[in-house]
Amino acid sequence: MNVAEQPRARWTRDENGIPQIVSDDINGLHWGMGYCHAMDRGLQMLIMRILGQGRAAELLDGNDEMVEVDRFFRRMNWRGGTAKQTRSARTPAPHARPIVTGSTRGFPNRCPGNSSS
Repeated sequence: MNVAEQPRARWTRDENGIPQIVSDDINGLHWGMGYCHAMDRGLQMLIMRILGQGRAAELLDGNDEMVEVDRFFRRMNWRGGTAKQTRSARTPAPHARPIVTGSTRGFPNRCPGNSSS
């Protein structure tokens, strides 16, 4: 998505730090939600991805306990069937696809160089 196609969204934070997203259309709201999610939860999502891949000992700390954590997650094989599950999943309701697409497009705009892989 190039800059010209990027939805327009603005946000502020309320007194509790909650993002208040404003846009002229629903696509902009979903994009803003993904962007704010990446802003607030980027590190958490990165750590969860590393754990889910079973790579914590490799990338974070190579102690024996972390190796056991990696073994657990590799046995769980959270990544193993993702492509197959995606292909076999029911087609989402027509209103759901733009929500998911818009939200996931906001994330890389906040965190360039990241992908969903």
